[in-house]
This record gives sequence, structure tokens and C-alpha cells, in this order.
Amino acid sequence: MVLDPILRHEKVKFLHPKNYKAFITSEKDDEKLDTIVANTGLYRTFVTAGILYLLLMFLNIFIRDYKISNDVVFSLFVLAGIAISAFALRKEDNYIHQRIGRALPEEGSGD
Repeated sequence: MVLDPILRHEKVKFLHPKNYKAFITSEKDDEKLDTIVANTGLYRTFVTAGILYLLLMFLNIFIRDYKISNDVVFSLFVLAGIAISAFALRKEDNYIHQRIGRALPEEGSGD
């Protein structure tokens, strides 16, 4: 949710902007596109987890002086991982609902 917009920002240009309508059209012709999209989600998760891990490592360096136990630090790692996974799940669930909504006929169209 945070990383993707940053990587697609016009000043960063690491990833290309998404064209959702073109994706819907292309998906009908390219059956492997869903697999590629799933793989992209995995890569995004790995990159995000790696960045989070680095941030927590730096946090651990700074809190050493406060005598916080390793169990507490490990718990922070786990909670952060759960939070990232939960937000990724919500993003994918919203994506599924968008797709379902586009596949349904519009209400009041007489169909």
C-alpha cells in the first residue's frame, strides 16, 4: 500500500503506471497474465518484508540501550509481518471485488 505508489511515482519511475482497463482486455487474451500478476504480488511482498526487516533491525540497534528483551523485539517483528500481510490481503480482496463488479452487468441497463 505504501511501496507500490512510491515505486510508480513519476519522479521514481521504477514501475510503470497501471492501466486497469487495458489489463482487463489483455487478460481475456492472455491466460498466463493471472499467474504473472500473482508472482508480482509475491515479489512485492518479499521486497516489503525485506524493507520492514531492515527497519526493525535498525530499530533494534537504537533500542538496545533501553534493555528491551529479545522476545519483545521478536514479537514486534511478528506483529509487523502480520500487519503487512493483513493489508496485502485487504488489497487483494479489494482487487477481487473490483473485478467481480466489472464483470456484472450494470444495474438498470435492462439486461
